Amino acid sequence: MTHPSIFERHPAFRAARGPERQRQGLNDIRAVLPPAETKAAAVVFAALQDERLIPHAMRVLDEMPLDTQQLVFTRSQAFR
Repeated sequence: MTHPSIFERHPAFRAARGPERQRQGLNDIRAVLPPAETKAAAVVFAALQDERLIPHAMRVLDEMPLDTQQLVFTRSQAFR
């Protein structure tokens, strides 16, 4: 079952915030990813280096289990 993206509301994926703010948001996500989410960590790290990969990073984050997504979203917001 697919679900709406939790990460659409995350500052890292709001293009209007500008590239630097998006990178800050991605770094917040990267910092709280569970160790088991190695693919997501690698893709988010790559998106930190190349903003063209940000849409791919959101798709990969959306592939994580819903409870993991919610945990990552909530914890990454604590930095703000």
